[in-house]
Amino acid sequence: MRLRKMCFAVVLLCLCLGLLPASTVAAEVQDGRVRWKTTSLAPKDVGYAIYVRQVLFPFLVKACEGNMVVASSWGGAMGDDITALKNLKIGRVQASGLSGQGTYTACPEVAVLGLPFLLNGYDEVDYLKEKMIWTFDRMLEPRGLKILSWLDQGFDEIYSTKKIETLDDFKGARFASWFGPLDIKLCGSLGAQAVVMSATDIPSALRSGRADAVVAPSIYIVGTQLHSVVKNVFTARIRYTPAFFVASLEAFRALPPAYQKNIESMRLSRAREFNILARKDLEKFLSAIIGYGVTKAKSGGDDLDDIRRRTTPLWYDFAGELYPESLLDEVLGHLADYRTAHPSSSGGLASSKPSEGRATGGGDKAKQVHSVQARLKTLGYYNSVADGIAGPVTYKAIKTFQASKGLKATGRVDAALLKALGVE
Repeated sequence: MRLRKMCFAVVLLCLCLGLLPASTVAAEVQDGRVRWKTTSLAPKDVGYAIYVRQVLFPFLVKACEGNMVVASSWGGAMGDDITALKNLKIGRVQASGLSGQGTYTACPEVAVLGLPFLLNGYDEVDYLKEKMIWTFDRMLEPRGLKILSWLDQGFDEIYSTKKIETLDDFKGARFASWFGPLDIKLCGSLGAQAVVMSATDIPSALRSGRADAVVAPSIYIVGTQLHSVVKNVFTARIRYTPAFFVASLEAFRALPPAYQKNIESMRLSRAREFNILARKDLEKFLSAIIGYGVTKAKSGGDDLDDIRRRTTPLWYDFAGELYPESLLDEVLGHLADYRTAHPSSSGGLASSKPSEGRATGGGDKAKQVHSVQARLKTLGYYNSVADGIAGPVTYKAIKTFQASKGLKATGRVDAALLKALGVE
């Protein structure tokens, strides 16, 4: 009964995973107060919509020293993310809360944050927000947008109608793919087939057997009532997805400079307050799904390490295609700094800690990376586990070694590095 109520509450929200506002007319100024009319894809009484009213709208009003009025309508009155972005561009909308898919559409380079197994947890997400919100601000400016708040769609899980637990289980699985090229290559790297479709087609595809798995957040599964269809959930944090609350740059710059500065100085702390509430909801939905009878797959140890070794090369495959190589370097550099300062966050990516010199799975490339890590550790450049996974700490160690030897500091395992280390 409890899960049924959850389904009813989020059914309109989950199909698009949109969160927030968009106005119907150009911003008005009356009695010295700016009036932003907003609309949302979320039903009024769903958690996200409640948190918007409790946290984000008051944040804007406070940042504008009480001289802003925010009115809103709910339930998708202004259409989907694509419509919202169009309305922002033509001036019908001052602000919009985008889903993960909408965020990627607005700023394709954000795909760097959704790389498989890039992030270990929300502590790392929050650290990247502090370090990189201005980076993404600069990327959005030429597109006429401004980040008001960096929210989370959250970490996605793998939901399937059959057991998916080991690398072999992925072979031949048909994944409903709706997240673009990164999604497609992720499936391919695991030996699975990507069946490309829209988000709205996923429920029928899983019910009919056209697809037997999907990477999605728990709120989507509950809202589409797929908890009664899927049998298995793989809970390893395979992918993080951001959700930006944006304003049109024109509307933002029309605010007095003092208000603009207030928004910029307050946005991270208020987003943190919002995200704490939203993250608890995601945990609640996942618990409800498992409580309904969906089996939680084993997601750790050597099996998870094998999956990570297969997917992490995608980080570099998409550099220069989905995002600039320099952006990937910035992300990996920040993560390496964080993990060095917080060892409990895991220096590499693996959840298990293989012994030094152990032959790791994942093929010749993984063994090569393992040898590089072991050699760098001997030389004092690498202080984590030699696990065969080229994560952020490995990247930083390689880059430091390359610079010390006068090599091009790429942070990558290349021929020049292997020669310098004496690794075959």
